[in-house]
Amino acid sequence: MNRIKLSAVTSALVVSGLLGAAVAHATPTDSAFPWSWGGLKVSDVQQGSDNEVYVKFKNPDGTIRTVWPNSSGTDLCGGNATLRLARARTNFQEIVSTLNAAGLSGRPVWVAYEPTAGVCYIKAVQISF
Repeated sequence: MNRIKLSAVTSALVVSGLLGAAVAHATPTDSAFPWSWGGLKVSDVQQGSDNEVYVKFKNPDGTIRTVWPNSSGTDLCGGNATLRLARARTNFQEIVSTLNAAGLSGRPVWVAYEPTAGVCYIKAVQISF
């Protein structure tokens, strides 16, 4: 009887692993994001020759943020101070407007980010009041 239970549990685990196993493919334009950071200020917003927007943020102490960590504290962006906003996002203009408003008003922001193919992309922003 125990052998049957063990076999059933093992089979269930194997099947669930096969059905549930999928490789996640992050893109610069999807709306999902696993990482975020708050209390930052917009330091610099530039439009690149590729029509994407490049943004630098300041930490609360005024230094440029160069560490974009995951939950274990590992830097996901390789010490790069610039996050990129993909032009192909459906809400591109809204995010640019929010970044500009936050930068001009000096208000802190929360920013969601995700690395994709070695580049860290902005996924969402919110002005803190």
